[in-house]
Amino acid sequence: MSSTNKQINEYMNQFLRSGSKNARREEVHKMCRFVNWAQLNFDGVDRIENIGRKQVHGFYNYLRSQKKTKNTIYKYSLSINKLWSVAGKKGEAPSP
Repeated sequence: MSSTNKQINEYMNQFLRSGSKNARREEVHKMCRFVNWAQLNFDGVDRIENIGRKQVHGFYNYLRSQKKTKNTIYKYSLSINKLWSVAGKKGEAPSP
């Protein structure tokens, strides 16, 4: 497990304790997929605090190029919004 995945699991531990178990786990998996994608495609992303608008927009474009549905992209955006607030970023994460 990479250090960013450990960081996400650490920050989202309290989040995992409320709501539907499968939905919570899937949302954390979406966060990990996004962060892992950002690490592979952008230099300097070694912590979730290093993720910015450029990475988020790039990920949305990647999802569109993979022909993902609007609903799937929307679910990823909800996960990214939670990750954005946990990372201490100001404002809201970019929308798809």
